[in-house]
Amino acid sequence: CRSAAFADITLSVGGVDFPCHRLVLACSSEHFASMFQGDDAESISPPVCIKLSGTTSEAVDAVLRVVYFESTVQEVLAEEPRRLLQVIHLAGEWLLMDVLLACKEFVHNEIKDIGLLEEICIELPFDDKFKLLRETCHDRLQMLREVEEARRRNSDILSSMQAWHDDRTGKQVSGGRWPTGSSAHQWSAPVSCPRGLRW
Repeated sequence: CRSAAFADITLSVGGVDFPCHRLVLACSSEHFASMFQGDDAESISPPVCIKLSGTTSEAVDAVLRVVYFESTVQEVLAEEPRRLLQVIHLAGEWLLMDVLLACKEFVHNEIKDIGLLEEICIELPFDDKFKLLRETCHDRLQMLREVEEARRRNSDILSSMQAWHDDRTGKQVSGGRWPTGSSAHQWSAPVSCPRGLRW
């Protein structure tokens, strides 16, 4: 669980500070492991505050919750699906490959917003670490477009059939009953099925 106790580094973005632990970050992220062990390690010896750019405090909080095992990727994305792109970018920058893989699964199984998928497809960098995710986004987008087109065609067909039926039967009878003293034969007109359709 994330706690300020024994925190030896702070991540800051948008005026929000996140006390963290170098060991946890380094064990989860190759990006931070390299940072803490590289030539510049002495310059970031504790206590230190690393200011982040190009992201939001909401995205950082979401990813840190995953890093500290407070939530799963699916849980933080289900709370706000439009956070997905920010989480993807941050996971890519921090080299959190497990998070990227979980994002791919979320896209494949959960995302139904065509507009959001179009945005992700446009914004995803052409980088090898995003390759599988980009392919999944394109496949999911194509599938949703085909479903939407099929739904639209079915709706048009049903509307045409209903209009044809109403035109042939003359008028709708309220309550689904024939007027007293009449029969279905009296209220029906000879009909034939439209070309290309079968009953």
